[in-house]
Amino acid sequence: MNKLELDIMNAQILISELFNYSVDDSIYNMFNHIYPFSTENIKGYYSKLDLEDKDILTIGASGDHAINLELENVKSVDYFDINPFTKYYYELKKAAIKALTYEEFLEFFCYDDYPKTFKKNNKAFNIELYRKITPYLIGDTKLFWDSLYIENTGIDIRTSSLFSKDEEPLRVIKKSNSYLEKETYELLKEKLTLEPYFYRKNIKELAQTLTKKYDIIMLSNIAQYLETIFKKDHLECLKKIIIDLSTKLNEDGIIIVSYLYDFCERYDFNKIPLIYNLEEVRSIIGNLEIIAFEGIQNLKFEASKNIRDSILIYKKTK
Repeated sequence: MNKLELDIMNAQILISELFNYSVDDSIYNMFNHIYPFSTENIKGYYSKLDLEDKDILTIGASGDHAINLELENVKSVDYFDINPFTKYYYELKKAAIKALTYEEFLEFFCYDDYPKTFKKNNKAFNIELYRKITPYLIGDTKLFWDSLYIENTGIDIRTSSLFSKDEEPLRVIKKSNSYLEKETYELLKEKLTLEPYFYRKNIKELAQTLTKKYDIIMLSNIAQYLETIFKKDHLECLKKIIIDLSTKLNEDGIIIVSYLYDFCERYDFNKIPLIYNLEEVRSIIGNLEIIAFEGIQNLKFEASKNIRDSILIYKKTK
């Protein structure tokens, strides 16, 4: 069984919830669900970075990081993820942008009233719109989605365990993604020219796999799962990853070590991810820079209106 066949089989297992039939133990991994859209205010922190003409490596996840980067006049974008379904979903989104109107794209991918049990839009992933997308799909990605549609209805695919339930209301998704503004969406149709390379690797193996150097490496909020990824010495392990990745940075390159939600000084450090305790993080990793920006209410967490999210940045030194 090749990788594509295994991916299709495991996707069918997640859709049908027949987990005992998987021959791949990684199907049980918490990271093996597709994020429909980003759970970060991408628009908020991209505006704080100098992205033009840069070589960038970013998380795969929902594909939104890479798609938004196409609007920033970057030189190149590559992406990585432990989740094998990330590539298929990212390429489905890109093909849909080329094939569908703005309204059709929202109908295909979004639920108008999420998280109210998907009541308003039962046309998500509908077969009619998928048929419009297919001429823009190629290779393994087309075979992957075609195989799923042969066995399932679109709505069954979209509401299954193949997708994470960590999804925000449509109004929030629009605020956090530049490409989901109607005028920008139309512009993006002409700008989707980059051909990112996908590294199908976890964060622990990534540095040894990279075949080029980057100006910016974006790790999203992976650091919030340190206690899950590593058995012990969590910050020391993170430090090693940062040092290893820094060898893949160009001069003056940066690593976005973590996205921090609603960052403030009121946290109980016994109840939140370790990465939020900057005093301890800096004592082990070093003097990381923090850049704050306006957050979005109801993005990831219920919170007050005056939200300040942040990114934690490591700068390569000579």
